[in-house]
Amino acid sequence: MEEPRLRAWMPDSAPVGSDRELRPGRWVTEPSWPAPGVAPQRTALSPWSDGPATAQLRSALPVGAASGDFLKFGDVPGQYGDQAAGDGRSHTFTGPVLEEGVEILGAPSVTLRVTADRPQAQLAVRLCEVFPDGPSKLVTTGLLNLTHRDGHAEPEPLEPGRAYDVRVPLFAIGHRLRRGQPRQGLRLRVPVAVGVAVAGFSVLTVESRSSSTASICCSPRSSPGCGRSPRTRCVRRTAWASPAGRSSSGSNCGSPSLR
Repeated sequence: MEEPRLRAWMPDSAPVGSDRELRPGRWVTEPSWPAPGVAPQRTALSPWSDGPATAQLRSALPVGAASGDFLKFGDVPGQYGDQAAGDGRSHTFTGPVLEEGVEILGAPSVTLRVTADRPQAQLAVRLCEVFPDGPSKLVTTGLLNLTHRDGHAEPEPLEPGRAYDVRVPLFAIGHRLRRGQPRQGLRLRVPVAVGVAVAGFSVLTVESRSSSTASICCSPRSSPGCGRSPRTRCVRRTAWASPAGRSSSGSNCGSPSLR
């Protein structure tokens, strides 16, 4: 029997903290990858900018403290909290109320034009779902050492004062966003902050309103009924043990499964 090439868990939209034990959603499959119903879609971030045309980032240490550990989905360190405080300490791009439901499947990326004040710098980017009453829920995140902007094989230091167009890849995800109501619906937000580099914190200047470069690339998945909740079920987050006997975290609704 021929099976689908891609099987992934598509989490449903749920309030911050409500899905720590049980995560609503459903399994989706695709016959191949890239899938015929999943196409990259680029959206300009300049109209979403919540700040000045050019923003200087001097991120404080608490930024990202509520994001949980990378790639841990079952145990306490991997549980993320409300991102609103971190959003307030970052430069943010917040989109309009979603007029239609959408499912995102794949690895998003964010492209920005940045200038650093030293040869080494890191850029931290999150993709969040903002609820009508203010809480911000982490969807996925990415961190780029800007000396690796052109690849990991041969890192190149930055030239201070020079503008670079950089693409920050985010972790692959499946996530379903519901259609919002006017003035009360869900929104997407892209908070941008400075990460800790080897030489300490750098100051990054990000062109937001004034740049046509700023954009996010996601892969909406064609699916009937994105505005409702077809065949929604819940799975329980669990901790699992790795073959080496070390305790790790995971869940049966984590990363896409390729066969």
